Amino acid sequence: DVEDTKRDVQTSLSRMNPRYARVLSLRLLEGRSREDCAELLGVSIGNLDVLLHRACKAFRKVYPP
Repeated sequence: DVEDTKRDVQTSLSRMNPRYARVLSLRLLEGRSREDCAELLGVSIGNLDVLLHRACKAFRKVYPP
């Protein structure tokens, strides 16, 4: 169910590099813009895109927990 999925996502994020978990949370869970995420993380838009790509790959390796 939905609660199980939410718990699995949070567990998986907790097992990841904190920076990757943060970029995924900001962009995908909170729905912030690329510009907003880049500003919050102190990186350029290009670096944000790289971080997001790497974070997605890392997430696939740990999900489901």
